[in-house]
Parts: sequence; C-alpha cells; structure tokens
Amino acid sequence: MPDQITGKRQITGQRLTSLFRPRSVALVGASDKSTFSMLAYRNLVEFGFDAHTYLVNRRGAQTHGRPTVTSCAQIGEPVDVAYLMVPQAGLLEALDDAAAAGIRNACVLSSGYAEAGKAGCAAQAELAKHAAELGMVLLGPNHLGFANFADGVPVCSIPGLPRRAGPVALLSQSGASSSAMVDFAAMVNVGLSYLVTLGNEAMITAGHGPPATRWPRSCPRTGPCRTRST
Repeated sequence: MPDQITGKRQITGQRLTSLFRPRSVALVGASDKSTFSMLAYRNLVEFGFDAHTYLVNRRGAQTHGRPTVTSCAQIGEPVDVAYLMVPQAGLLEALDDAAAAGIRNACVLSSGYAEAGKAGCAAQAELAKHAAELGMVLLGPNHLGFANFADGVPVCSIPGLPRRAGPVALLSQSGASSSAMVDFAAMVNVGLSYLVTLGNEAMITAGHGPPATRWPRSCPRTGPCRTRST
C-alpha cells in the first residue's frame, strides 16, 4: 500500500531528498523527435549519469542510440524519478505505470493545466489527487525539471548547464527564465548548487524550498547554501 500524500505540507525533507538527489532516472516518452527528450538525455550523458538513466518509449523504438523499454515496469531496476514527457491525455496512465514500477517521484513537463484556465485547473487538481493516491510526489506540471549540480545530476531539458557547482540554489516558475539565469550566473562567475523549475506547483511549491534550503543547510561539496527565487 503506497504511503498517502494528501497535502503539500506532508511532503517531508526525506521525500525531497529522494526526488532531488536521485540515484537513477527514467525518461518516459523518450523520442529522437522530442527536443525535450534530446536535451534531457544529453545533459545526463554529459554529467556522466547515462549508466543510471533508462529510456521508456511505448513502441520500444531505439532512441538516442540506445534500446528502450515500453514501460517503467520493464526496467527491472529501482528508479527514483520518472521524467514524464508525455501529452496530458496519457499522463495519468504514465503515472500509474511509474507507480507500479515502484517509482515515487515524477517531473511532469506537460502543459495545459492551471495556466490554461478553468478546465486546466480542474485537470491539475485531478493530476495532483491521482498522484497523491499513488503515493507519488510531483514536480510541475508545465516545467522543465531540475538540476542538482552538487551531486552532478541534471534531470532537466535546459541546455548549456554549468559543470561547476557553487553556493546558490535557483528556483523559478519559468523554464525560460531559469535558462536565462543560468547564463547570467555563468557570466558573473556565480556557481549554482541547484536549479529547480517549479512550473504550476501542483504539489511541490517554492514554500517547500529545494534541498539546499530544507536539507541540508550546507550543500554537499559547496558549503553554505543561498537561495534565489524568480
């Protein structure tokens, strides 16, 4: 029976740890035709995380030069985060598949939720409720993922990520703003510990903070952490 997460306040630091410091990642909806997929996979490879990355393609087509599986259940190894790049229409089914495989955290890229009016708000409420019933924690929807520079784990579709970690954690609703801030940080020689795009904050909000602000107060390898939100 999965643990029940029925409200944002019940997302503990331990759960944030399992999301933001993953040991393995599944790219669900991986496709050579998807820019989001190509960027996410490229980032993971460039940070040396490809051996801990699994590609899920419902047709089982070779993707990014690698074989894929058709469902998370076929991975056969523990996975900490599902990076969901599937359309809204197939998202609840994708969550079910991830939960059945024992995955407890998901990044949801799909748009068309609270940013899209009354119908979108209803769809987002259903998404959050469904995830809670499965015992899953969601980041997003309508975002571009996150990067943990302290541990070298980029789970995001943002290009040009820095390799050197630093003391500043950046939170932003907007993926585009995040990308611009990453470029600015590099220009002024400021290192980042985390980059978190929050999107619509259906479950995880800026109030939860990234691990840098809730655990630990001192980031691995980078010293005391400071947080900036946009």
